[in-house]
Amino acid sequence: MQDGTNITMHTPNTEYSPHLRAKIVIGFELGLQRPALKHKIGVNPANVSGLIARYKIQKSGKSRPRSGRPCYLKKHDLQKVFALINKNLFISNNCLRVEASLTYYIHTLIRELV
Repeated sequence: MQDGTNITMHTPNTEYSPHLRAKIVIGFELGLQRPALKHKIGVNPANVSGLIARYKIQKSGKSRPRSGRPCYLKKHDLQKVFALINKNLFISNNCLRVEASLTYYIHTLIRELV
């Protein structure tokens, strides 16, 4: 801290609670300006704009679920695999793949099952 200036740490990608998001949007709809919201709630005015725009699209303060990695195996393929494993607990990977008529690599099958 030189020359009496404060250095504040920037925390990127701050996730605000749905309650705080709703509070910001309601305050804005009641006529509070972005700088006033900043001082009252403690949120950056640029974030206020983003949260209001997000609320207009989503019509909710909740976060949308994140998709994550999609499942490679189809439900009916998994049912075939589990039926074959229940029938023969010690079935080899290649036999399992052939008997279930899967087009996936064995590594994909293992990754989905583990």
